[in-house]
Amino acid sequence: MASERARGLTRRPETLIAGGLALAAALAFLIAKLGSEIAEGETLAFDRGALLWVRQHLGGLPALRAIMLDATALGDRATLTLVVLVVGGYLAVVRSGRLAAFLIVQAAVGTSLASLVKPWFGRVRPDVVPHWTEVASASFPSGHAANSAVVYLSIAMIAARAAPSRPGRAYLMATASLLVILIGFSRIYLGVHYPTDVLAGWAIGGAWALLCGALGSALVGRRRT
Repeated sequence: MASERARGLTRRPETLIAGGLALAAALAFLIAKLGSEIAEGETLAFDRGALLWVRQHLGGLPALRAIMLDATALGDRATLTLVVLVVGGYLAVVRSGRLAAFLIVQAAVGTSLASLVKPWFGRVRPDVVPHWTEVASASFPSGHAANSAVVYLSIAMIAARAAPSRPGRAYLMATASLLVILIGFSRIYLGVHYPTDVLAGWAIGGAWALLCGALGSALVGRRRT
């Protein structure tokens, strides 16, 4: 019994890495597929129609507009940097220096991915509705959607490892996911991204977070064995 348990623990890191790689590959395929469809103009009707629907049905609510502006600020690079540094500092204080360094490095790399991909597609920002916030770079993929997924999902995974129960872990992951969804939707609501931009951003950020989460869990598993 003990030997079987030990063998299971030994295999678990490799299983986590393989699972993370498989999910990341699937999301990478989704990004490439979306890019191809966008280049051919296949998604334009859907994208424009969705933006118009959101603005026509939800744009006249001043309170919602204020909420969306606050939500989109949670995905700004400055805010995400501060969050990573605060969490990384906490991990260092509680003597999890390696985990703190891992979080900071993987967040720094992950939040650069969308910026590296944007020039490949060079998609122009939507002109369907007036923009309600300032933008400068290309549209595809959404940096706010990608970067918020990288940071908030990664932190939730780290916190979930310390959660004492499955409901606690589920709550952490669900809360982080809802926050990422809210930030992505805010970009559509504010008229600065097409829905497919946001979807691709979620795919990039989610793939990176899952891959790094699997790698981090595998490293922790190896140290324990």
